[in-house]
Amino acid sequence: RADAVVPAVNQVEAHVFWNQARLRTEMQALGVAVVAYTPLGNPAIYGSKLEGMVSDLVTEIAAEAGLTPAQVMLNFLLSQDVIVVPKSVTPS
Repeated sequence: RADAVVPAVNQVEAHVFWNQARLRTEMQALGVAVVAYTPLGNPAIYGSKLEGMVSDLVTEIAAEAGLTPAQVMLNFLLSQDVIVVPKSVTPS
């Protein structure tokens, strides 16, 4: 509809293993920012060890760049113009 209100932000699950490329393209065309609420992976799906934190690819890139796996994963999304909202459920 021509008179529909377009949201400013669309918050979705997005991370290295599910980068939402098609959705990001559609949102960009509408001028809608994409926010990743699980930029380090979804522990409800991947268990207590987040897949990206132990991924051979991510850990290799992290070691070569002198970064942590989390920094690599966050930077990947930031480089795709995705806003990241990292979260921890543990005090550490």
